[in-house]
Amino acid sequence: LFAPKEIQAIGILGTGIQSRYQLRMLKSVTPCRSVIVWGRTVEKANAFQAEMAQEGWDVSVAAKPDDLLTSCDLVVTTTYAREAVLGCTVTSSRENIRAGL
Repeated sequence: LFAPKEIQAIGILGTGIQSRYQLRMLKSVTPCRSVIVWGRTVEKANAFQAEMAQEGWDVSVAAKPDDLLTSCDLVVTTTYAREAVLGCTVTSSRENIRAGL
């Protein structure tokens, strides 16, 4: 797993089925249950929040994508975006970003 040893908050960029699969997988590798999600629509982010809460996750909805960079130790991107979504407004935390697989 390409992740910090201690995770206080997990960021999820995207609200589709892949985001759910990724979060469910993380349940087996980290005790962290705090999640911040960002989606293109508030409605989908709220639906994700409600569904994942049923599975034991403490999910809050981010106002903007870069909130994940400033608030989370691990960020999982599950989007089909063709242009950058993360890191467009935050520069101070970029030195802490490491690419995974």
